[in-house]
Amino acid sequence: MLAAVKTEFGKFGGVLDKVKKQLATASNTIDETQTRTRAMARKLRQVEQLPAGESDELLELFPEERPEDS
Repeated sequence: MLAAVKTEFGKFGGVLDKVKKQLATASNTIDETQTRTRAMARKLRQVEQLPAGESDELLELFPEERPEDS
């Protein structure tokens, strides 16, 4: 009985190692994304910002809220 538990415990440890590696990969990917976000934000600091309504219109966002041309 104890031998079976020991075998399963070894498998469990292997699965935990696999999960740990996957979490480390996910964490590294988030770190890379944050780095890219900061780089884009630096480049965009000098870009003029439009008021929300103008940007929605320019990008044709929320067309269902605009009245239809008849």
